[in-house]
Amino acid sequence: MSIALKPIIQAVLFSSPHPIKEEELYGLIQKEHPEIENALILEALKELQYEYQTDKYGIEIQQTGSGYSFVSKAAYYPYIVHYIETIQKRRLSKSALETLSIIAFQPDCTKLDMETIRGVSSDYAIERLLERELIEISGRKDTPGHPTTYRTTEKFLDYFGIHSIEDLPRLTDIQVYENELGTPTEETNAE
Repeated sequence: MSIALKPIIQAVLFSSPHPIKEEELYGLIQKEHPEIENALILEALKELQYEYQTDKYGIEIQQTGSGYSFVSKAAYYPYIVHYIETIQKRRLSKSALETLSIIAFQPDCTKLDMETIRGVSSDYAIERLLERELIEISGRKDTPGHPTTYRTTEKFLDYFGIHSIEDLPRLTDIQVYENELGTPTEETNAE
């Protein structure tokens, strides 16, 4: 029976979140196939390493002090950086989402309005949302201190894939489900 070592090695290296030492690889393979010698496994690993050095692949098998792992080739780093930047731009933190939802449902609200609802400072979230152009300053409130007011932008609509702010559900239509853990209900209060 002939064992295809290269696919086994590829699968192990690909699925591992950390570099794999030679000894660890030997143990993993020999657990299923004790008849395979270390030298044969090492030879298959070295052949794979050589094959991945060609221009045919955007990745390679790198050996470090910690072991072997798949890494992207340096020539493709600019593409990876662009990809990571777009992923980071797409994601919003929980605090930014909370702040953004307050502004979406209460246009022309102030920082104090947001902080009253959230119970924490909204400075950082507002700054990030302004940088990403998801909100904008809409004016100043006619109250003491004339605080700045905020509203969502067209980029907000694009980000969430909606046509207009009217496409958002009405607050009265949103059902709030009670937290089942630790929330007193009428039944527990009656006892």
